[in-house]
Amino acid sequence: MGFVVDQAPILRTIGGRDVHRAQLRQLLDISRLRHIAIQVMPLDCEVHPGSDGPMVLLDTPEGRKLAYIEGQGTSELVSKPDEVSVLDRRYGVIRAQALTTRESRRLIEELAGER
Repeated sequence: MGFVVDQAPILRTIGGRDVHRAQLRQLLDISRLRHIAIQVMPLDCEVHPGSDGPMVLLDTPEGRKLAYIEGQGTSELVSKPDEVSVLDRRYGVIRAQALTTRESRRLIEELAGER
């Protein structure tokens, strides 16, 4: 599974410093799992294709590709292959613009005070 997380939320210390540090450590633990890739979209990427909001791309056991997108007060399951393909390509660009998994882990370690 691959995830791209914007840097702004991981900088925000909701719940206080100790809670924030524990959240970052949990993110680090998850990022070390073999089947998980976590990348951080850096703040200095001023415009990127993920600015429209979150999306989830899914492959079903039957080989179908789906996408789930949400915004404030709305959500949509996208099943039309041409629309899913657009979102899939967009996710590829997002991953290319994000920090690598190694760079992302290093950044999260620094924020957690582990470096």
